[in-house]
Amino acid sequence: MDDTQLRTLIAVSESGSISKASERLHIAPSALSRQIRFLESELNLQLFERHGRGMVVTEAGKAVVDRSRRVTAEMDGIKQFAAESSTAPAGNVTLGMPPSVAEMMAAPIVSALWESYPEIHLRIVTAFTGHLRDWVQSGDVDIAVLYDPLHTSALRSTPLLTEELLLVGPSSCELSLTRPVPFSTLTGEQLILPSPQHGLRAVLNIYAAKSRLHLSTRVEADSYSTIIALVLAGLGRTVLPLSPIHKLIDAGQLRAAPLADPSPNRRLVLSLANERPPTRAMRVVTDTILETVHALVESKIWHAQINRDLSTAGHRLSP
Repeated sequence: MDDTQLRTLIAVSESGSISKASERLHIAPSALSRQIRFLESELNLQLFERHGRGMVVTEAGKAVVDRSRRVTAEMDGIKQFAAESSTAPAGNVTLGMPPSVAEMMAAPIVSALWESYPEIHLRIVTAFTGHLRDWVQSGDVDIAVLYDPLHTSALRSTPLLTEELLLVGPSSCELSLTRPVPFSTLTGEQLILPSPQHGLRAVLNIYAAKSRLHLSTRVEADSYSTIIALVLAGLGRTVLPLSPIHKLIDAGQLRAAPLADPSPNRRLVLSLANERPPTRAMRVVTDTILETVHALVESKIWHAQINRDLSTAGHRLSP
Protein backbone atom coordinates (compact mmCIF):
# COMPACT_ATOMS: atom_id res chain seq x y z
CA MET A 1 0.00 0.00 0.00
CA ASP A 2 1.43 3.38 -0.97
CA ASP A 3 0.55 7.04 -1.31
CA THR A 4 -0.41 6.69 -4.99
CA GLN A 5 -2.91 3.92 -4.29
CA LEU A 6 -4.55 5.88 -1.47
CA ARG A 7 -4.91 8.99 -3.63
CA THR A 8 -6.32 6.86 -6.45
CA LEU A 9 -8.86 5.38 -4.03
CA ILE A 10 -9.94 8.86 -2.89
CA ALA A 11 -10.22 10.17 -6.46
CA VAL A 12 -12.31 7.21 -7.69
CA SER A 13 -14.62 7.42 -4.66
CA GLU A 14 -15.19 11.15 -5.24
CA SER A 15 -15.55 10.85 -9.03
CA GLY A 16 -17.78 7.76 -9.08
CA SER A 17 -15.98 6.17 -12.01
CA ILE A 18 -12.53 5.19 -13.24
CA SER A 19 -12.85 7.35 -16.36
CA LYS A 20 -13.66 10.54 -14.43
CA ALA A 21 -10.87 9.85 -11.94
CA SER A 22 -8.54 9.29 -14.89
CA GLU A 23 -9.34 12.76 -16.26
CA ARG A 24 -8.80 14.30 -12.84
CA LEU A 25 -5.48 12.56 -12.11
CA HIS A 26 -4.22 12.48 -15.72
CA ILE A 27 -3.47 8.75 -15.36
CA ALA A 28 -4.60 6.02 -17.78
CA PRO A 29 -7.84 4.24 -16.70
CA SER A 30 -6.13 0.85 -16.92
CA ALA A 31 -3.47 1.96 -14.44
CA LEU A 32 -6.11 3.24 -12.00
CA SER A 33 -8.11 0.00 -12.25
CA ARG A 34 -4.95 -1.97 -11.54
CA GLN A 35 -4.15 0.13 -8.46
CA ILE A 36 -7.67 -0.38 -7.07
CA ARG A 37 -7.47 -4.15 -7.66
CA PHE A 38 -4.07 -4.33 -5.93
CA LEU A 39 -5.42 -2.38 -2.97
CA GLU A 40 -8.51 -4.58 -2.65
CA SER A 41 -6.32 -7.67 -2.84
CA GLU A 42 -3.88 -6.39 -0.23
CA LEU A 43 -6.66 -5.39 2.18
CA ASN A 44 -8.81 -8.42 1.35
CA LEU A 45 -11.80 -6.07 1.11
CA GLN A 46 -14.22 -5.12 -1.66
CA LEU A 47 -13.93 -1.34 -1.78
CA PHE A 48 -16.34 -0.70 -4.69
CA GLU A 49 -19.51 -2.10 -6.19
CA ARG A 50 -19.11 -2.08 -9.98
CA HIS A 51 -22.06 -1.40 -12.30
CA GLY A 52 -22.68 -0.08 -15.78
CA ARG A 53 -22.84 3.57 -14.75
CA GLY A 54 -19.70 3.60 -12.64
CA MET A 55 -18.51 2.56 -9.19
CA VAL A 56 -20.10 2.97 -5.75
CA VAL A 57 -18.04 2.82 -2.56
CA THR A 58 -18.97 -0.04 -0.23
CA GLU A 59 -19.40 0.52 3.51
CA ALA A 60 -15.97 -0.96 4.12
CA GLY A 61 -14.64 1.21 1.31
CA LYS A 62 -16.03 4.36 2.94
CA ALA A 63 -14.12 3.58 6.13
CA VAL A 64 -10.91 3.02 4.18
CA VAL A 65 -11.45 6.23 2.18
CA ASP A 66 -11.89 8.25 5.39
CA ARG A 67 -8.67 6.84 6.82
CA SER A 68 -6.89 7.41 3.51
CA ARG A 69 -7.86 11.08 3.58
CA ARG A 70 -6.32 11.44 7.03
CA VAL A 71 -3.14 9.63 5.97
CA THR A 72 -2.66 11.67 2.79
CA ALA A 73 -3.39 14.90 4.69
CA GLU A 74 -0.63 14.01 7.16
CA MET A 75 1.75 13.23 4.30
CA ASP A 76 0.91 16.55 2.65
CA GLY A 77 1.55 18.25 5.98
CA ILE A 78 5.01 16.71 6.17
CA LYS A 79 5.79 17.94 2.65
CA GLN A 80 4.45 21.39 3.54
CA PHE A 81 6.57 21.52 6.70
CA ALA A 82 9.67 20.60 4.72
CA ALA A 83 8.93 23.23 2.07
CA GLU A 84 8.28 25.94 4.64
CA SER A 85 11.51 25.18 6.46
CA SER A 86 13.46 26.54 3.50
CA THR A 87 14.75 30.11 3.51
CA ALA A 88 12.26 31.36 0.92
CA PRO A 89 8.69 30.40 -0.05
CA ALA A 90 8.79 27.72 -2.73
CA GLY A 91 6.57 25.16 -4.41
CA ASN A 92 3.80 24.75 -6.93
CA VAL A 93 0.58 26.78 -6.75
CA THR A 94 -2.35 26.43 -9.15
CA LEU A 95 -4.41 29.61 -9.52
CA GLY A 96 -7.79 29.55 -11.26
CA MET A 97 -9.49 32.61 -12.76
CA PRO A 98 -12.23 33.38 -15.28
CA PRO A 99 -10.69 34.44 -18.62
CA SER A 100 -11.76 38.09 -18.24
CA VAL A 101 -10.10 38.28 -14.81
CA ALA A 102 -6.93 36.60 -16.08
CA GLU A 103 -6.65 39.26 -18.78
CA MET A 104 -6.56 41.92 -16.05
CA MET A 105 -4.57 40.20 -13.32
CA ALA A 106 -2.32 37.47 -14.71
CA ALA A 107 0.52 39.68 -15.94
CA PRO A 108 0.94 41.82 -12.78
CA ILE A 109 0.66 38.76 -10.50
CA VAL A 110 3.28 36.80 -12.44
CA SER A 111 5.56 39.84 -12.65
CA ALA A 112 5.40 40.41 -8.89
CA LEU A 113 6.06 36.75 -8.09
CA TRP A 114 8.99 36.46 -10.50
CA GLU A 115 10.61 39.51 -8.96
CA SER A 116 10.17 38.62 -5.28
CA TYR A 117 9.55 34.86 -5.11
CA PRO A 118 11.35 33.10 -7.97
CA GLU A 119 11.08 29.70 -6.26
CA ILE A 120 7.27 29.70 -6.50
CA HIS A 121 6.05 27.94 -9.64
CA LEU A 122 2.64 29.33 -10.60
CA ARG A 123 0.22 27.49 -12.88
CA ILE A 124 -2.73 29.54 -14.12
CA VAL A 125 -5.92 27.88 -15.37
CA THR A 126 -8.92 29.72 -16.78
CA ALA A 127 -12.51 28.52 -16.71
CA PHE A 128 -16.03 29.54 -15.75
CA THR A 129 -16.71 30.19 -12.07
CA GLY A 130 -18.70 26.96 -11.62
CA HIS A 131 -15.82 24.80 -12.83
CA LEU A 132 -13.29 26.71 -10.74
CA ARG A 133 -15.40 26.33 -7.60
CA ASP A 134 -15.54 22.56 -8.11
CA TRP A 135 -11.80 22.37 -8.78
CA VAL A 136 -10.95 24.24 -5.57
CA GLN A 137 -13.13 21.83 -3.59
CA SER A 138 -11.53 18.79 -5.25
CA GLY A 139 -8.00 20.10 -4.79
CA ASP A 140 -7.22 20.45 -8.50
CA VAL A 141 -6.93 24.23 -7.99
CA ASP A 142 -5.32 25.75 -4.88
CA ILE A 143 -6.67 29.30 -5.12
CA ALA A 144 -9.50 30.67 -7.24
CA VAL A 145 -10.70 34.17 -8.04
CA LEU A 146 -14.42 33.79 -8.68
CA TYR A 147 -17.43 35.88 -9.66
CA ASP A 148 -20.41 35.56 -7.29
CA PRO A 149 -20.00 31.88 -6.42
CA LEU A 150 -22.89 30.03 -4.82
CA HIS A 151 -22.41 29.79 -1.06
CA THR A 152 -20.71 26.62 0.04
CA SER A 153 -19.24 25.73 3.41
CA ALA A 154 -16.39 23.95 1.60
CA LEU A 155 -14.85 27.29 0.55
CA ARG A 156 -13.36 30.16 2.53
CA SER A 157 -13.98 33.31 0.47
CA THR A 158 -12.86 36.93 0.80
CA PRO A 159 -14.74 39.62 -1.20
CA LEU A 160 -12.37 41.64 -3.39
CA LEU A 161 -14.39 44.12 -5.43
CA THR A 162 -17.75 44.87 -7.02
CA GLU A 163 -18.30 45.83 -10.66
CA GLU A 164 -21.31 47.75 -11.96
CA LEU A 165 -22.79 46.29 -15.15
CA LEU A 166 -23.68 48.60 -18.05
CA LEU A 167 -25.85 48.40 -21.14
CA VAL A 168 -23.42 48.79 -24.06
CA GLY A 169 -24.13 49.69 -27.67
CA PRO A 170 -22.41 50.97 -30.83
CA SER A 171 -21.41 54.62 -31.29
CA SER A 172 -24.62 55.33 -33.22
CA CYS A 173 -26.89 54.64 -30.23
CA GLU A 174 -28.20 57.15 -27.67
CA LEU A 175 -26.74 55.59 -24.51
CA SER A 176 -24.88 57.83 -22.04
CA LEU A 177 -22.96 57.13 -18.83
CA THR A 178 -24.80 60.07 -17.25
CA ARG A 179 -28.31 58.76 -18.03
CA PRO A 180 -29.28 55.44 -16.40
CA VAL A 181 -31.83 53.30 -18.21
CA PRO A 182 -34.31 50.90 -16.55
CA PHE A 183 -33.22 47.27 -16.27
CA SER A 184 -36.54 46.39 -17.93
CA THR A 185 -35.13 47.97 -21.12
CA LEU A 186 -33.20 44.75 -21.64
CA THR A 187 -36.39 42.83 -22.40
CA GLY A 188 -36.84 44.88 -25.56
CA GLU A 189 -33.33 44.16 -26.80
CA GLN A 190 -31.95 41.29 -28.84
CA LEU A 191 -28.86 40.99 -26.70
CA ILE A 192 -25.39 39.63 -27.39
CA LEU A 193 -24.51 37.79 -24.17
CA PRO A 194 -22.34 34.94 -22.90
CA SER A 195 -23.84 31.47 -22.52
CA PRO A 196 -25.72 30.60 -19.28
CA GLN A 197 -22.61 28.85 -17.86
CA HIS A 198 -20.69 32.15 -17.93
CA GLY A 199 -20.51 34.08 -14.64
CA LEU A 200 -21.75 37.34 -16.18
CA ARG A 201 -24.80 35.69 -17.75
CA ALA A 202 -25.58 33.87 -14.49
CA VAL A 203 -25.64 37.20 -12.63
CA LEU A 204 -27.91 38.81 -15.24
CA ASN A 205 -30.28 35.84 -15.15
CA ILE A 206 -30.56 36.17 -11.36
CA TYR A 207 -31.45 39.87 -11.62
CA ALA A 208 -33.91 39.14 -14.44
CA ALA A 209 -35.60 36.36 -12.46
CA LYS A 210 -35.97 38.61 -9.41
CA SER A 211 -37.57 41.24 -11.65
CA ARG A 212 -39.72 38.59 -13.38
CA LEU A 213 -38.20 39.47 -16.73
CA HIS A 214 -36.88 37.32 -19.57
CA LEU A 215 -33.71 38.18 -21.46
CA SER A 216 -33.60 37.29 -25.17
CA THR A 217 -30.26 36.70 -26.85
CA ARG A 218 -29.53 37.29 -30.50
CA VAL A 219 -26.09 35.71 -30.29
CA GLU A 220 -24.22 33.96 -27.47
CA ALA A 221 -20.45 34.36 -27.19
CA ASP A 222 -18.29 33.58 -24.17
CA SER A 223 -15.36 35.78 -25.19
CA TYR A 224 -15.47 39.47 -24.27
CA SER A 225 -13.46 40.33 -27.37
CA THR A 226 -15.99 38.55 -29.59
CA ILE A 227 -18.94 40.25 -27.88
CA ILE A 228 -17.30 43.66 -28.22
CA ALA A 229 -16.49 43.04 -31.90
CA LEU A 230 -20.13 42.16 -32.61
CA VAL A 231 -21.37 45.30 -30.85
CA LEU A 232 -18.82 47.45 -32.70
CA ALA A 233 -20.20 45.99 -35.95
CA GLY A 234 -23.67 47.23 -34.97
CA LEU A 235 -25.12 43.73 -34.60
CA GLY A 236 -26.68 44.28 -31.19
CA ARG A 237 -26.17 45.47 -27.62
CA THR A 238 -24.68 43.76 -24.61
CA VAL A 239 -24.16 44.12 -20.86
CA LEU A 240 -20.59 44.44 -19.61
CA PRO A 241 -18.56 46.01 -16.81
CA LEU A 242 -16.69 49.19 -17.68
CA SER A 243 -13.13 47.85 -17.47
CA PRO A 244 -12.93 45.97 -20.80
CA ILE A 245 -14.61 48.78 -22.77
CA HIS A 246 -13.60 52.10 -21.17
CA LYS A 247 -10.96 52.87 -23.82
CA LEU A 248 -13.48 52.26 -26.61
CA ILE A 249 -15.98 54.53 -24.86
CA ASP A 250 -13.35 57.26 -24.45
CA ALA A 251 -12.55 56.91 -28.16
CA GLY A 252 -16.23 57.26 -29.08
CA GLN A 253 -16.45 53.78 -30.60
CA LEU A 254 -18.92 52.47 -28.03
CA ARG A 255 -21.57 54.04 -25.82
CA ALA A 256 -22.85 52.77 -22.48
CA ALA A 257 -25.39 53.56 -19.78
CA PRO A 258 -25.88 52.38 -16.18
CA LEU A 259 -28.86 50.14 -15.51
CA ALA A 260 -31.36 51.01 -12.78
CA ASP A 261 -34.25 49.40 -10.88
CA PRO A 262 -32.39 47.16 -10.23
CA SER A 263 -28.76 48.13 -10.80
CA PRO A 264 -26.95 44.86 -11.56
CA ASN A 265 -23.44 44.30 -10.30
CA ARG A 266 -21.18 41.34 -9.74
CA ARG A 267 -18.79 40.62 -6.90
CA LEU A 268 -15.32 39.18 -7.25
CA VAL A 269 -14.06 36.97 -4.41
CA LEU A 270 -10.91 35.03 -3.58
CA SER A 271 -11.60 31.45 -2.50
CA LEU A 272 -9.63 28.60 -0.93
CA ALA A 273 -10.76 25.20 0.30
CA ASN A 274 -11.66 25.13 3.99
CA GLU A 275 -10.34 21.62 4.58
CA ARG A 276 -6.81 22.28 3.28
CA PRO A 277 -4.53 24.70 5.17
CA PRO A 278 -2.68 27.00 2.75
CA THR A 279 1.01 26.40 2.15
CA ARG A 280 3.48 29.22 2.56
CA ALA A 281 3.63 29.60 -1.23
CA MET A 282 -0.18 29.77 -1.40
CA ARG A 283 -0.22 32.50 1.23
CA VAL A 284 2.30 34.50 -0.77
CA VAL A 285 0.21 34.15 -3.96
CA THR A 286 -2.94 35.15 -2.06
CA ASP A 287 -1.24 38.28 -0.69
CA THR A 288 -0.01 39.12 -4.18
CA ILE A 289 -3.58 38.85 -5.51
CA LEU A 290 -4.84 41.25 -2.82
CA GLU A 291 -2.09 43.75 -3.58
CA THR A 292 -2.72 43.46 -7.33
CA VAL A 293 -6.45 44.12 -6.96
CA HIS A 294 -5.74 47.23 -4.87
CA ALA A 295 -3.21 48.52 -7.37
CA LEU A 296 -5.45 47.96 -10.41
CA VAL A 297 -8.45 49.69 -8.80
CA GLU A 298 -6.44 52.57 -7.32
CA SER A 299 -4.80 53.26 -10.69
CA LYS A 300 -8.21 53.20 -12.46
CA ILE A 301 -7.07 50.36 -14.70
CA TRP A 302 -9.86 48.28 -13.18
CA HIS A 303 -13.05 50.33 -12.90
CA ALA A 304 -14.66 48.81 -9.82
CA GLN A 305 -15.46 49.47 -6.18
CA ILE A 306 -13.04 47.72 -3.87
CA ASN A 307 -14.43 45.92 -0.85
CA ARG A 308 -14.28 48.54 1.91
CA ASP A 309 -13.45 45.91 4.54
CA LEU A 310 -10.55 44.57 2.50
CA SER A 311 -7.12 45.63 3.66
CA THR A 312 -3.97 44.04 2.38
CA ALA A 313 -2.52 44.49 5.83
CA GLY A 314 -5.51 43.05 7.64
CA HIS A 315 -6.15 40.13 5.32
CA ARG A 316 -2.62 38.96 4.64
CA LEU A 317 -2.25 35.21 4.99
CA SER A 318 1.53 35.04 4.99
CA PRO A 319 3.44 35.29 8.27
